Order: sequence, then C-alpha cells, then structure tokens
Amino acid sequence: MFVVVSRLDWHRRTENSEIYRKYPIIELNNPDLIQYSHFKTLGAKKIFFLHWSDYIQPEVFENFECIVFHASRLPFDRGGSPIQNQILKGIDVTDICAIKVTEKLDEGPVYMRAQVNLHGSLNDIFECIGYKVNEMIAQLINSDIKPINQTGAASYNKRLTADAGELKNIDDLKFIYDKIRMLDGYDYPRAYIRYGDKMLYFTDAFYNKEKDSIECKVTIKVQNA
Repeated sequence: MFVVVSRLDWHRRTENSEIYRKYPIIELNNPDLIQYSHFKTLGAKKIFFLHWSDYIQPEVFENFECIVFHASRLPFDRGGSPIQNQILKGIDVTDICAIKVTEKLDEGPVYMRAQVNLHGSLNDIFECIGYKVNEMIAQLINSDIKPINQTGAASYNKRLTADAGELKNIDDLKFIYDKIRMLDGYDYPRAYIRYGDKMLYFTDAFYNKEKDSIECKVTIKVQNA
C-alpha cells in the first residue's frame, strides 16, 4: 500500500490523476492520522508528502520511506513558500524535486527532479506541478530509485506571512502582477490594498507587457465585515 499525504488536492485536478485508481494508493489530509501506528496498520510501503507543512515525526520517516516534493532547484531555495519566493526573485522556471524526508528540512537526498514553469496564477502553477508530481509518483512506485545527496551551496527562504500580499509602495507593474498571481489560488490570502475601512483583493490578473498595464478582478470588502 502507498500513501499520499496532502492538505490540498491540486494533484487530483490533472489529466493524469488516474494513477490514484491504477495503483493501491490511500490519500490522507488529516494531521491526526500522520502517525507511525496508522502507517503500520496500513502497511505503507512508501509515503508521499505533496503539500504538507506540518511536522513529520522522526518515528515516521525513520521507519517508512517518506518522500516529500519541493518546488525549487535544490539545494537552492530550501524552506518555506518556495513558489512565491522564487517568483519574487524573478524566477519563472524551476524544478519539482522528490526528496527523502530527513530530520533537516529540505536537505534530504534527491530521488528525481523535473522542470516546471512558474507562469500564470498559483492555480495554473499547481496544475503544472501536479501533473509532474503524478508522473514522478508512478515512477517511484514502479522503480527502486536510489536518492542522491544534494551538493553545492544552499540558499534558504522564510515562509511568507499574510502581509506579503499587500500592494504598497510598489512602482513596478510587473512586480505587482507577480504578487497578485503568486497568491491567486486555493485558500491562499489574496494580494490586497487597504483603502480606509475597505480591503481590495486582486485576482485573475493579466499583464499587458506592451502597454505596461494590468487587468484584473477586484473584490472590495469592509474590514471586519
């Protein structure tokens, strides 16, 4: 039995999601079930962590083969909010890496990596990543791939906080566009502007490079309403 752990379901919204019917896979999203005893009962062979920021107990990764997927060209951009942090750096192509879970965050050896683009909204990016992740899961189920240690100088990012989406004191329209799209997906807090007692939230952005202009949807809400 194989287990896929993910807080979100972007891996299920791809054209190749049939792997979850083809292989004996159980999907979990409840942190209370991410326990050694539960995985032992399931008879887990490999456990895949897709979109997961909760702490993984050493008892789990020391007794089961645990593989986490991280969106960066490791060893660069280890740490939190890798997609958003890379977009803010102007990176539009990166890797999705399947790495062995170890005690140190994002420092485990790499089983495989695949190139993904960071174009479009966060939902678009997740769809691209989800397709690649599903392909990689199938390969990791079917093959005994040995991970290879990461080499080279590493860089680290901190997880972004909610105020990272505030559109304040920014002159570069392309940078504004990037901030809007990097948060435009699932339950992520959207990019916003405070205007008196109102909050303006921005989604569905399109950047016209020739006109240097942005078209987007704006939702206005009264604060604390």
